[in-house]
Amino acid sequence: HHYCDAQTLQVTRLEAIPAAAFKRAVIDDPVLGKRATAAVNQALDAAYHHVVVISKLSASERLASFLMALSTRNEKHGLSPLSVLLPMRRVDIADYLGLTIETVSRTFTMFRNTGLIALDQANIVIFTDIRKLRALASGEGGDASQAVA
Repeated sequence: HHYCDAQTLQVTRLEAIPAAAFKRAVIDDPVLGKRATAAVNQALDAAYHHVVVISKLSASERLASFLMALSTRNEKHGLSPLSVLLPMRRVDIADYLGLTIETVSRTFTMFRNTGLIALDQANIVIFTDIRKLRALASGEGGDASQAVA
């Protein structure tokens, strides 16, 4: 029995490590244990942040938060934080953020029309005003249509 499931958005390789083997590896290598603990803490923080995003933020704040998370991920991997390749379709973004596809599409259009983003293609977002988008993502930007004022 499993308590959760996962879907991948791109080709992924997954390897299962028996719990007993992992416990032995952590005992043999304390650095591995610290790294594993840090990874679990980071995953729990991300899950908590997602719950907060879903429960407390407006649609524009949710989408801005999602885009900023992708920007941060790019930066951690040595890529530019000023543009992102969307890893999923609009409908999947809507499901992930607890919104309708229409709301996600309207919000992308509003972000583009207010100068927060540009769309190079349907799945490449360029941040034209990342500072205001970041403020909106944190709940400090107010309404997105006013975020550029």
